[in-house]
Amino acid sequence: MIGETATSVIQRILQVDESQLSQTAAKVVLALHFSDEDRVRIQELADKSTLGTLTPSESDEYEGYVVAADILALWQSKARLSMKQQPAAA
Repeated sequence: MIGETATSVIQRILQVDESQLSQTAAKVVLALHFSDEDRVRIQELADKSTLGTLTPSESDEYEGYVVAADILALWQSKARLSMKQQPAAA
């Protein structure tokens, strides 16, 4: 679609009803996380953003982290709902 951002396209691709996630898939999604190195970098960029000293490339990098974190949070929320709604495998 014209004017689409990568974020909106990715969000549509990852659109899934929580009832479609198996218990195993939900557990995998819940295990996903940023590495320690990424967490350190995110904090560095957040601090620079607060100070207003991000360069344009750092701003793009920080935005990428924020988008990734938002998508991960959405998926993990759906995974938690899935775990509550589906009976555990015997």
